[in-house]
Amino acid sequence: MFSFHAAVLIFLQASAVNVANLDALCDIYYTNCEGTCDTQYGQAHSACNSLSDEHEYGKCFYNHDAGYLDDTDYKHLALCFVENTKDIEDFTCFKNATTVIDCGFDALNANMNFRLAPLGISNIITNTRHDAELTVDWGDLDVIVRPIEWDGCDPIIVNPGESSEYEVNPCETAIADYVPHMNLHACKMTEYQKTCSAVMLESTDLNATVDLTTNNMAHGEGVESLTIFFPTAGMWRLIGHIQVYEQDDAGVKSKWDIANAIEFEVLQKPPTNAPTVPVEAEGERTTGGNNTALIVCLILVAICAGGCGYCYWFGGFGDV
Repeated sequence: MFSFHAAVLIFLQASAVNVANLDALCDIYYTNCEGTCDTQYGQAHSACNSLSDEHEYGKCFYNHDAGYLDDTDYKHLALCFVENTKDIEDFTCFKNATTVIDCGFDALNANMNFRLAPLGISNIITNTRHDAELTVDWGDLDVIVRPIEWDGCDPIIVNPGESSEYEVNPCETAIADYVPHMNLHACKMTEYQKTCSAVMLESTDLNATVDLTTNNMAHGEGVESLTIFFPTAGMWRLIGHIQVYEQDDAGVKSKWDIANAIEFEVLQKPPTNAPTVPVEAEGERTTGGNNTALIVCLILVAICAGGCGYCYWFGGFGDV
C-alpha cells in the first residue's frame, strides 16, 4: 500500500526544499494529513517544491488552492509550514484568510509594534495576569471600516424586548472602528501542538478577545493594552493579532489579519501557605510542660486572691 510517508520520502529526493527539515518541524501535522489530505498535499507540493527557501515554500503551499484550506488537516500543515519556517517574532499577514503575503510595512511607512512581554519573559507564571501592548500604525495602507457585506456585520439589537429597541449595523456606520478586532492567542507547545497562528483558532488554547466594533471610532491607530492568563506551566506561544480592512486603488476591498508571536516558558505559581499553618520551629508542643505551668499559675492566683480577702476582712478595709 502506498503510504503518505512513503510519498514524503519520494518527494524528499525530488525536491529543492528540505522536506526532511519540514517533517521535523511539522511531523504531527504530516501524520494527521495521512489519509485525509494526501491528494491536496501532493498537488501543492508538486507546485511548490522547486522553491529551496522553506518559508517561500510554506507560503506557496498555503496559497496554492484556497479550497484546500477547508480541510482542517491540510490547513494546519500549511500553517505550520508558514509559521515555523520564519523567525517567530516576524509578522505574518493574511489577506482574506486565504492568502499569506509579505506584510511590507516598510513600503507602507507603517509601524506595527506588538510588545507581547513588556516586562520580559523570565518570570511569567501561571494564573497571574500577563499584560501586552499592541501599537497599531498602518502608515499608507488605505484602511476602511469593515464593509457591510462582510461576514460578522449582522445587525445588533439594542435594548432588546424594550419599547426603545432598535437595530444598528456595526459596519460602515458611525459606530464602526477601523480596527474591528484585536486579541491575544496563546497555544501551549507540545508534541501534539507544534505551531500556532492567528487563523488557526480551532487549535488555540486561550483567547483574550477585545471586540472593538461598538466604540464610536475610538479605536484606530494607537496603543492598546490587552491581558491574558496562562492556566498551566510549560512552553507557550503568545500571538498578538489585529484585523483591518483595506480598499486599494481599484476599489477592491480586503481583510488583513496581522499577527506576530513570541515563545516562552510559563512557570508554576508558587503555592501560598495559609497564615494559620505554623512553621516547624513554632509547632505545637507535644511533650509535657504546658499543663504544669498552668497549674502553677492557678495556684499563684489563688494565693493572691486569699491574701486580698484576708486584708479586706481582717485588716479593717471593710469598715464603714
